[in-house]
Amino acid sequence: MQTTLSRFTPFIERLQRNVGRFYALLKQVTGAQKERALQGKDAKDTETERDILRASVVFLHAGFDDYLREIAKLVVGLYTSEVLNEIPLCGGANRATKFSLGNLASHKGLSVNEVITRSVREHFQKRSFNKREDLLDLLTQLRIDRADFEPFFSDTDWLMTWRHRIVHQADCDEDGSHSPIEFGGKDVQRLIRRGSTITMFASFLNAHLAPDGLREKLLQHARMSPLGEHAKR
Repeated sequence: MQTTLSRFTPFIERLQRNVGRFYALLKQVTGAQKERALQGKDAKDTETERDILRASVVFLHAGFDDYLREIAKLVVGLYTSEVLNEIPLCGGANRATKFSLGNLASHKGLSVNEVITRSVREHFQKRSFNKREDLLDLLTQLRIDRADFEPFFSDTDWLMTWRHRIVHQADCDEDGSHSPIEFGGKDVQRLIRRGSTITMFASFLNAHLAPDGLREKLLQHARMSPLGEHAKR
């Protein structure tokens, strides 16, 4: 598996900016809580602050989803024939089907590599990563051992489950009979940890996709990172 890390740089930087924006949302809440504490007021979260935390959950997942999708679109050369067989021809159906020469007519003038690249990018542009199985599928498609990512799955499960509840149920119980869950101070700390988890997940993914001569060095660096240890606890 060989690729050039410089191709990832714009998307790594975009993820870093988005995680920074996520932390800025959290800071709005923690800053307000500290201000109330200094004034001797009730430190209980306000409804608006709880909604900011909910928004931060959705935003962190969106940044992670965007990063994974863009990386998956870049590494076309890593996909085996078995993986490519599951990807539909670009400009066609949303699922892989048999196609005839007539289906190729609209791609006349393109090389085989160009058609494959367009098909892969079109496919992953429509993909979302909303559960653990989606992450495992991507790692399998990229031929990456899941061992380095195991410590992060409980955190990504938490993030994805809560994001789904917020987006699809307004953070209410399924029957709608209860008010939205209240966030407390512990939830802010949990969210801070999830931000670290997303950062480390990306660090390990970048390392595994690095050229052979650099891969092990980057993996060792990620495994020894204090941020990595924090995310794994």
